Amino acid sequence: MRNVIALAALVATAGSAFADVAGVTGSASQEAFITSTVRPDGPRQFDGVLSELFFNVQGSAGGNFASFGALRFDGASIVSDLNASLGVNNWEIESVSISLFQANASFTTNGGVEFLWVSDDTVDIETPAGVTFPYSSGQFGTESSLANFNFVEIADGHEDVIDFTGAGLTDLVNDILAGDVVSLIANATDANVAATWAGNDDNFSGPGATLTVNAVKIPAPGAAALFGLAGLTAARRRRG
Repeated sequence: MRNVIALAALVATAGSAFADVAGVTGSASQEAFITSTVRPDGPRQFDGVLSELFFNVQGSAGGNFASFGALRFDGASIVSDLNASLGVNNWEIESVSISLFQANASFTTNGGVEFLWVSDDTVDIETPAGVTFPYSSGQFGTESSLANFNFVEIADGHEDVIDFTGAGLTDLVNDILAGDVVSLIANATDANVAATWAGNDDNFSGPGATLTVNAVKIPAPGAAALFGLAGLTAARRRRG
C-alpha cells in the first residue's frame, strides 16, 4: 500500500510540473530597425540619409520608382523578451508573422509580394552606394521563401498581417534563436504592384514593420525526467 501511495504521489508531482507549463504561451514583437526602399539608384534617400518615411514595394512597371523592400530586425532582443516572459531557454517558437501598416498613395496598386529570408546581414541597404533594384537571387547570400502575399489597398493604417509558413521559416527561426540580426526582403511578384506601407518614420499611419514571434513554454529538464521516472515506475508495477 505504501508503494502505491508513493507512486501516486510521484505521478501527481510529475503531472503537476507539466500542468504548470501546459498551454503557457508568450510573444515578442520587434519593430524593424531598418526599413529600406531600394530603387534602381539605390536605397531611397532624403537629405542625404536613408528615407524611412514609407516602405514601398513596386514592380518593374514603376520604372525609376520600381523598388523592393529590405528589413532588418534585432533577433537578440526577441530572445531576451521571450526569456523574460517564459524562462531562459524554456520555450520553443511556434509561429512568426509580420505586420505592415498601409500608407497609401495615388499610385498604390494591388498585386503580389513575396517575402524572403536572406542570410547576409551586411549588404548595404542604407547609403547611395548600396544595393540597387531589381532584386536578384544571391544578392543577399542564401535566400528562402517565407510567404506570398496578395496586397489589397484598404485604408491608411490598415494592418496587413502576413504569416510566415514557407520553407524559409526554419532559417528564420534559427536566425532568431541564435540572437542574430534578421534580414528580410519584400519583392514584387507582379510588374504593376505598388504596395505602400509605413516605414520607421511614419507617425501618421501607425508603427513600422513589426515582427511577431509566438512561443510556447516547455518543461524544465528536471520535470521531464520526473515524469519519465513516474511512467517507468508505473510500467514496472504493471508488469509486476
